[in-house]
Amino acid sequence: MGEFIRKHISRVAPGHVTLLKNMAELRYGTDFIELFLNEPSKVLDLLINIYGGDEETATFIFKVLFIKPLAMWLGDLSLIEDFMRIIVMKRDNMKFKVLLQALCRE
Repeated sequence: MGEFIRKHISRVAPGHVTLLKNMAELRYGTDFIELFLNEPSKVLDLLINIYGGDEETATFIFKVLFIKPLAMWLGDLSLIEDFMRIIVMKRDNMKFKVLLQALCRE
């Protein structure tokens, strides 16, 4: 799953893998894919920082780079809005992890 997302980001936004990798390691001491899978709201915060505080742009980029490929990997694009609501609106990392674990078991 993580490698699928990383390759998607490399394909649709060249350069973002290196940028996100460096920022996640500097700020949180971890790989950005691991950060996304465990604390996705922190990846959103990184993007908000990268885009100079522009939350609308960062949210769109987060959806395209992370949420869409995750839903594609799970085989259900209807999950995009559920994930966005959980992560962007509620900032509920734990609910995201529980949902993701349940979906991976199916």
